[in-house]
Amino acid sequence: MQTSYTKPSHVQKSPGVSAAMVSASAIVSTMQHPTDGAICQGWLLKKRRKKMQGYAKRYFVLSSQGVIAYSFEPGAPIRDQITLKLASITSSANDKSRAIHIDSTNATFHLKALSPTDFALWMSALRKFCIVASNPVVDDPIMTPR
Repeated sequence: MQTSYTKPSHVQKSPGVSAAMVSASAIVSTMQHPTDGAICQGWLLKKRRKKMQGYAKRYFVLSSQGVIAYSFEPGAPIRDQITLKLASITSSANDKSRAIHIDSTNATFHLKALSPTDFALWMSALRKFCIVASNPVVDDPIMTPR
């Protein structure tokens, strides 16, 4: 039984470079150059809504207004979006999982970056919209020590 490899149409083979080397370098980063007021855009894996369906590759755009939106591919209609100033953003401490969770009142995105480089770039872009509580509220009876 023989298996054949068909080179994807977007991968151009350079003289003296193997197809494996070209495809490996092509997946190092899926980030695109931001356009139209976008801070960050590129491919991420998004967890599907139903159990046991896994993740699907989606194209995400983070706008300068702090809205993250996704579609099936670049230029396609937006499927869903979250305003980051109303959301909670968490990431996994485990570098291998590259997980990012964005939770707001109307939607939740469970995401995975395709590479460690993409994870670092997305987290850096998302941190620009995070509000960190520096001091707890002292007048709150729940927070006041007894």
